[in-house]
Amino acid sequence: MIKISKNLKIFVILFTVYTLVFRYILYLSIIHHNHTLTWSTSIIYGIVIYLTAFLLGKADNLKSGRLSLGFKYHLAVYIIYNTIAILWYLSGYLRYESLKIIFIIILFWGLGLLLHVFQNLKNHKETIRGVPKDEIFN
Repeated sequence: MIKISKNLKIFVILFTVYTLVFRYILYLSIIHHNHTLTWSTSIIYGIVIYLTAFLLGKADNLKSGRLSLGFKYHLAVYIIYNTIAILWYLSGYLRYESLKIIFIIILFWGLGLLLHVFQNLKNHKETIRGVPKDEIFN
């Protein structure tokens, strides 16, 4: 079972709000053909998410466990963003992307998430409580 810290719960709520606002502004910028707003909103969205995850992750006390904090945040973002994308599409309201594009994003992002899992498990095998084995036994 994955331990979910207080800071990760806060991040999930903030990320959900950020994503809903981002997708709405993105929709408005696309239908009004305002490319400057499209790019600036995307850049701001990325920066805000990075800073929020960085600050909450840095302050997170939950350091133990098989899965790293970075992976837990990555998994949360993957699930929330793609769930919102699918629900946004299925609602029929504010539709500006095809279901095919959504599933392509899910597929390739999922492959990246799998790489993150394998890297996380490899790093976990090579450490004891986050400290490399060669540093402990030298």
